[in-house]
Amino acid sequence: MNIRAILRKMGAVLLCASSASSLHAETIWSGKSALTWESTIQVGAEKFKSAENGTVMNLALQKTADDYQNLKIYAPTNGGWKEFSAGKTEGASYSGALVPSFSGKTARVSYALTKSDAENARAFGIVIHGHGAALTEISLSSPKNARENDFPGGNGVFVGKKELSSWSESISVPKSECAGARAGGTITLRLSAPKRKYEYRNVKLYASAPSGWQELTGGKLSGGKREGAIVPDFSGGTAEIAYTMTESDAEKIRAHGLSLNGYGVTVESVSLSSSTEARAEIGKNDAEQENAAAAKPESKSPSGTPFALHGNLRVSGASLLDKNGKKIVLVGFSTHGINFGNEFSRYVGEDTFRTLRDDFGANCVRLALYPGDYNGYCNGGDKSALKSIVRRGIDAAAKLGLYVIVDWHVHNFNPNDRWKTDAKSFLSEISHEYAKSGNVLYEICNEPTGADWDSSLKPYAEEIIPAIRKNAPNSVIIVGTNTWSQDIEGPFNNPLPFRNVMYTFHFYANTHRDSFRARVENCVRAGLPVFITEFGTCDASGNGGFNAEESRKWFDLCGKLGLSHINWSISNKGETASAIQSWCQKTSGWSESDLTESGRLVREHFRKQRQN
Repeated sequence: MNIRAILRKMGAVLLCASSASSLHAETIWSGKSALTWESTIQVGAEKFKSAENGTVMNLALQKTADDYQNLKIYAPTNGGWKEFSAGKTEGASYSGALVPSFSGKTARVSYALTKSDAENARAFGIVIHGHGAALTEISLSSPKNARENDFPGGNGVFVGKKELSSWSESISVPKSECAGARAGGTITLRLSAPKRKYEYRNVKLYASAPSGWQELTGGKLSGGKREGAIVPDFSGGTAEIAYTMTESDAEKIRAHGLSLNGYGVTVESVSLSSSTEARAEIGKNDAEQENAAAAKPESKSPSGTPFALHGNLRVSGASLLDKNGKKIVLVGFSTHGINFGNEFSRYVGEDTFRTLRDDFGANCVRLALYPGDYNGYCNGGDKSALKSIVRRGIDAAAKLGLYVIVDWHVHNFNPNDRWKTDAKSFLSEISHEYAKSGNVLYEICNEPTGADWDSSLKPYAEEIIPAIRKNAPNSVIIVGTNTWSQDIEGPFNNPLPFRNVMYTFHFYANTHRDSFRARVENCVRAGLPVFITEFGTCDASGNGGFNAEESRKWFDLCGKLGLSHINWSISNKGETASAIQSWCQKTSGWSESDLTESGRLVREHFRKQRQN
């Protein structure tokens, strides 16, 4: 029987990590109140008497709507509401409002008060309003540097006084505070016995995995004994439990965070500390990450490969030109969303890309990273891990002499309203690392919707493009257009004031037919540089309606106008747009029967393109 079943049998409800008790300090508000822009949640000034510069305000949230989730925090001062926006934030990005990063249906946002925030909160309290989420708890934490001073050699990840009076109560520490967990390091619990009498006093430690909490039992224990749960030694009135992490424990905690629950104990503090060897390892890893973030040297592609032959690209009029000033057409495949897990990111690598180059005739690959959707870069995904996949793809493309598009895969929202700061930060970081890599192109918004060109997309691009150009001044940058990248008339009438910029058009052959081809041809012939960074051979949904005849009409137009075009997608997802059969587990070297009808058609087309 698993731990959840055991606890249910005991009549308890095991809370998930993100809905557990707040970290580091006492709760100042609890309940469940849906956030709206028309109403507010208020917390009085008396709750902020101890607030100071660096005090952390923790918000526990539950998702209530799927369109978007935003919130704002203010102090209602006599001179008007003063928004809290300048402090350091974890668990959310800031794009006009705080945008929580939800893991499933829950999120935890931590905001560090500035000196001004703290002064206003002490004098006036706070108000919160928003959309798409319900607030379930607010707590205040001591400043992080104060917590660390309390725990020499370690990091105090919980400081407060939390009585665990039932197994349904828990304390959770997010993975962001567990980055230093290593084998041989120690989790230390400082406990006291509540005045209230309990029939027993127990505690358990877990890694907060989304598939279910995983109990930590394999490490060495001191300060208590294990009898199904940890039984603290309260012989001195207080207890200090020290648990030495195994390699598996540390790996799980770094990935998912730490949780504990119990019965009949008061948790005074939780700290993580590392062994001497572990601290040395952390320092080594930090140095490696710092080196990885440094600009990489210019990559040299093998002779005869696409990049070796054509070199750095530039835009002239409506055309994409190579280093020799000759027109070039990029063709290839887009990954599916690399944030959706290994099922899709496993195609990011040399073996897959080599097959696409040598067998299919591709000269370009596209790396699709969703900021939103499941496990997205700004929606609960592991940013470090996702960036590593992007780097892996860029490095593999460079080694094989392929061009590669780094795709900030905006899908069905206005990027000027959501996650713009994250877009700028991500694209700035990647363009800094690959500043000397002429084979890298940047796509800054895949398929925006509800985003007028003049008032939203053009201002967005005018802010994002300089963040890339300061590092890679000659890079080709591709800008999405409204209505899932179909409204190319917007930039045609009001183009961006930058060189080496192209504009996105997407087609799905069974949905977008003659009228759409006419729109593209009119704009391109009038001088608009268009790049088809995504096309499908089927319905716009990506599933159903395979249409070889309409696909070939698009291929003919691309050939006539010299339009680069990238197919969605190189994956075995069970949908018509996929190039690989759903039952096929190969990531390279596919046979004819391994390919879907879409995969076979596109391969045939790309091979002809290479011959021409």
